[in-house]
Amino acid sequence: MKRFAAQISELANNASLMIKNIPDEKFDHKPTENKWSKKEILGHLIDSAFNNHRRFVAGQTDTIPKIYYHQDEWVGVQHYQSIPKISLIQFWWMLNIHIAHVLEMMHEDVYFRECDSGKDDAELRTLHWLAEDYIKHMKHHLTQILEP
Repeated sequence: MKRFAAQISELANNASLMIKNIPDEKFDHKPTENKWSKKEILGHLIDSAFNNHRRFVAGQTDTIPKIYYHQDEWVGVQHYQSIPKISLIQFWWMLNIHIAHVLEMMHEDVYFRECDSGKDDAELRTLHWLAEDYIKHMKHHLTQILEP
């Protein structure tokens, strides 16, 4: 998990600096009514951070916690479009630095405890798998945010 913690910290530090440089009109632009803006994608990453943080904590303390969310609805009800860019960036960065800390401090005897993330395949996932998947998910969406 220490490797995952380092990757999350590095991604959060580097991406937050790059996102700050995206012009507001580009960051706020919605390609279509039903597609997320770059700002809303960052909001989705905030939601992902919240839910994965809970998985990483509850997965260490509870027996097979079930933690899932409805991503489109969460982005909609939180109205990320109306939040200042710098606030979203700072919030996302802070959440990820804390997640990195949780993973850094996680004892290796819990790496393979399971959590139900509510995925369609309904398979239980280990904390190790969830940490690796969290990074893949973050990279995927950061690419969308940072693309020209």
